[in-house]
Amino acid sequence: MIKAIFLALLALGHAGKAFWYSKSTGQFVTSTYYYEQYPQWASTWNAKKPAEQYRGKTWALLHPLKTYNAKDIDDRKYEANFKSLGRTFPHCYGDDKYSNLIVGLTPAIDELTLNFTKTVISNEKLGGQVRR
Repeated sequence: MIKAIFLALLALGHAGKAFWYSKSTGQFVTSTYYYEQYPQWASTWNAKKPAEQYRGKTWALLHPLKTYNAKDIDDRKYEANFKSLGRTFPHCYGDDKYSNLIVGLTPAIDELTLNFTKTVISNEKLGGQVRR
Protein backbone atom coordinates (compact mmCIF):
# COMPACT_ATOMS: atom_id res chain seq x y z
CA MET A 1 0.00 0.00 0.00
CA ILE A 2 2.71 2.51 0.97
CA LYS A 3 4.63 1.68 -2.21
CA ALA A 4 1.50 2.37 -4.27
CA ILE A 5 0.97 5.71 -2.52
CA PHE A 6 4.59 6.68 -3.12
CA LEU A 7 4.25 5.81 -6.80
CA ALA A 8 1.04 7.82 -7.02
CA LEU A 9 2.81 10.85 -5.58
CA LEU A 10 5.59 10.41 -8.11
CA ALA A 11 2.99 10.29 -10.87
CA LEU A 12 1.45 13.51 -9.58
CA GLY A 13 4.85 15.15 -9.73
CA HIS A 14 5.26 13.98 -13.33
CA ALA A 15 1.92 15.62 -14.09
CA GLY A 16 3.43 18.90 -12.97
CA LYS A 17 1.49 19.14 -9.71
CA ALA A 18 2.73 19.32 -6.13
CA PHE A 19 1.53 19.91 -2.56
CA TRP A 20 3.41 20.24 0.71
CA TYR A 21 2.57 20.58 4.39
CA SER A 22 2.70 24.11 5.74
CA LYS A 23 4.03 24.02 9.30
CA SER A 24 2.62 27.49 9.90
CA THR A 25 -0.98 26.74 8.84
CA GLY A 26 -1.27 22.98 9.31
CA GLN A 27 -2.59 22.65 5.75
CA PHE A 28 -1.37 21.09 2.55
CA VAL A 29 -0.62 23.87 0.12
CA THR A 30 0.51 24.38 -3.45
CA SER A 31 1.37 27.38 -5.60
CA THR A 32 0.20 29.00 -8.80
CA TYR A 33 3.17 27.35 -10.47
CA TYR A 34 1.31 24.03 -10.14
CA TYR A 35 -2.33 25.15 -10.20
CA GLU A 36 -3.80 28.31 -11.71
CA GLN A 37 -6.60 28.04 -9.18
CA TYR A 38 -6.41 26.19 -5.87
CA PRO A 39 -8.44 22.97 -6.23
CA GLN A 40 -11.78 22.98 -4.42
CA TRP A 41 -11.19 19.43 -3.16
CA ALA A 42 -7.95 20.58 -1.46
CA SER A 43 -9.74 23.56 0.10
CA THR A 44 -12.44 21.22 1.39
CA TRP A 45 -9.85 18.86 2.87
CA ASN A 46 -7.97 21.71 4.55
CA ALA A 47 -11.21 23.28 5.87
CA LYS A 48 -11.60 20.22 8.10
CA LYS A 49 -8.35 21.30 9.82
CA PRO A 50 -6.97 17.77 10.22
CA ALA A 51 -3.79 18.91 12.02
CA GLU A 52 -5.99 20.27 14.81
CA GLN A 53 -6.75 16.71 15.97
CA TYR A 54 -3.31 16.67 17.59
CA ARG A 55 -3.62 20.01 19.41
CA GLY A 56 -3.32 19.52 23.16
CA LYS A 57 -2.67 15.78 22.80
CA THR A 58 0.43 13.73 23.40
CA TRP A 59 2.51 11.27 21.43
CA ALA A 60 2.98 8.47 23.91
CA LEU A 61 4.67 5.11 23.83
CA LEU A 62 2.44 2.21 22.89
CA HIS A 63 3.90 -0.06 25.59
CA PRO A 64 5.52 0.56 28.98
CA LEU A 65 9.02 2.07 28.66
CA LYS A 66 10.66 -0.93 30.36
CA THR A 67 9.58 -3.20 27.45
CA TYR A 68 11.64 -1.32 24.84
CA ASN A 69 15.20 -2.32 23.93
CA ALA A 70 16.24 1.35 23.73
CA LYS A 71 14.63 2.33 27.04
CA ASP A 72 17.88 3.74 28.38
CA ILE A 73 18.45 6.15 25.50
CA ASP A 74 15.20 8.14 25.43
CA ASP A 75 17.04 11.24 26.58
CA ARG A 76 20.27 12.19 24.78
CA LYS A 77 22.14 15.45 25.33
CA TYR A 78 22.17 16.16 21.57
CA GLU A 79 18.36 16.04 21.35
CA ALA A 80 16.55 19.35 20.98
CA ASN A 81 14.12 20.38 23.67
CA PHE A 82 11.69 22.19 21.38
CA LYS A 83 8.77 23.92 23.09
CA SER A 84 6.09 21.50 24.34
CA LEU A 85 7.61 18.53 22.49
CA GLY A 86 10.31 17.98 25.09
CA ARG A 87 13.07 15.39 24.89
CA THR A 88 11.42 12.34 26.44
CA PHE A 89 8.16 10.47 26.06
CA PRO A 90 5.41 11.37 26.20
CA HIS A 91 5.78 14.26 23.74
CA CYS A 92 3.10 16.95 23.85
CA TYR A 93 1.90 18.50 20.59
CA GLY A 94 1.04 21.65 22.49
CA ASP A 95 -1.85 24.03 22.20
CA ASP A 96 -0.24 27.19 20.89
CA LYS A 97 1.12 28.76 17.71
CA TYR A 98 3.77 26.02 17.45
CA SER A 99 1.32 23.09 17.36
CA ASN A 100 1.26 22.81 13.56
CA LEU A 101 5.04 22.99 13.44
CA ILE A 102 5.33 20.20 16.01
CA VAL A 103 2.91 18.02 14.04
CA GLY A 104 5.25 18.45 11.07
CA LEU A 105 8.23 17.28 13.14
CA THR A 106 6.64 14.06 14.39
CA PRO A 107 5.19 10.88 12.88
CA ALA A 108 1.78 12.59 12.95
CA ILE A 109 2.76 14.17 9.63
CA ASP A 110 2.91 10.68 8.11
CA GLU A 111 -0.73 10.07 9.00
CA LEU A 112 -1.79 13.45 7.60
CA THR A 113 0.24 12.91 4.42
CA LEU A 114 -1.30 9.47 3.90
CA ASN A 115 -4.82 10.85 4.33
CA PHE A 116 -4.14 13.79 2.02
CA THR A 117 -2.56 11.45 -0.53
CA LYS A 118 -5.72 9.35 -0.63
CA THR A 119 -7.65 12.52 -1.38
CA VAL A 120 -5.17 13.49 -4.10
CA ILE A 121 -5.41 10.05 -5.72
CA SER A 122 -9.18 10.18 -5.77
CA ASN A 123 -9.55 13.76 -6.99
CA GLU A 124 -6.71 13.81 -9.49
CA LYS A 125 -7.83 10.43 -10.84
CA LEU A 126 -4.41 8.87 -10.31
CA GLY A 127 -3.95 5.18 -10.94
CA GLY A 128 -6.73 5.01 -13.51
CA GLN A 129 -6.51 3.81 -17.04
CA VAL A 130 -4.02 5.62 -19.24
CA ARG A 131 -5.63 7.29 -22.24
CA ARG A 132 -3.80 7.00 -25.52
